[in-house]
This record gives sequence, C-alpha cells and structure tokens, in this order.
Amino acid sequence: MLVLNEKLYENMIGSNPDFARKMNKVLSERIRRADAIIQNIMTTNRQNQLWAGLMQYAREKGVATFKGHRVRVDEFTSWAVQHLGWSTRTCRESSPSS
Repeated sequence: MLVLNEKLYENMIGSNPDFARKMNKVLSERIRRADAIIQNIMTTNRQNQLWAGLMQYAREKGVATFKGHRVRVDEFTSWAVQHLGWSTRTCRESSPSS
C-alpha cells in the first residue's frame, strides 16, 4: 500500500507517465466495479441480480462452447462476492436451484 498526499500525488502524475497510466487503470477499474455494485443494488430482485452477474462473468471469464459459455460455480461465487458485494451464502440462496 502506498499513501500519498495530494501534492506528492500530483508531482508523481506530472513527472511519471507510467505511474499516471497505472493509476488511471486502477482507479477506472474501481469505478467500474463500484458502478456494477450500485447497479446490482438498485435491482430489487436478487435472482435477476445473480443472472445479470452470471452473464457478465460468463462473457469475461467463461469458456466458450457451441451452446454458450461454461463457468465453474465455485469460481463464479468468488467473483460474485467481489463484484456484486454479496456473501457466499446469499449467492447460494439466490441460485435457481434453491
């Protein structure tokens, strides 16, 4: 972890283009993740949230097959905990098989 005050941060951004690119990448990914969590929270139906997350995960990490994408449930559950802000238990309770 690196802690920078505003002045030092501005100096590093101005003098180090590689640092600036890396910070832009990290911060934009955090904003995308926060947006996804907010969007999922705004959806009231948990099962719809789970389906939307599953579709996003399948596109990003799934294995393409003739009929769609294949995903591992345990890996998706870990992803959902990180990206949807859910607990493992909530994912299991909201799955279509429950």
